[in-house]
Amino acid sequence: MLPPLPGHRSPCFGIELPARSAPPAPVGYFDGMVAHTETEKPEPELAVRHAEAGGEGAFLVERDGERLAELAYRRDGAGRAVIEHTNVSEALRGQGVARRLVDAAVAWSRSSGVKLVPVCTYAKKVLEHDPGLRDVLG
Repeated sequence: MLPPLPGHRSPCFGIELPARSAPPAPVGYFDGMVAHTETEKPEPELAVRHAEAGGEGAFLVERDGERLAELAYRRDGAGRAVIEHTNVSEALRGQGVARRLVDAAVAWSRSSGVKLVPVCTYAKKVLEHDPGLRDVLG
């Protein structure tokens, strides 16, 4: 049975029921996927930076001078970059940062013509299981 509308008499008891107030608004925000409490703050947009020197390179995420995530590779001399490892700090785990690093490596590969050889198990899984990325494999 639906509750009576505010200001109407209850059919059972003939008494005036008080008007219901709206439930309190939740404190926090909704990011389109997950509801967060007011103590959680959305992670500021983390930029992926590419650095390369001496045949080695990395795609990095840093904040305040601290390296929080990286995808490291080395050049093999045959126009390929061997992806050796991907590492993401505990603070950023579960936020898709590792995938963003792989995506940055793919974009670099396509623009530079360097083929990728994933040795890192995470990068290997992403690159070999997504048909749209197979063009960068060397």
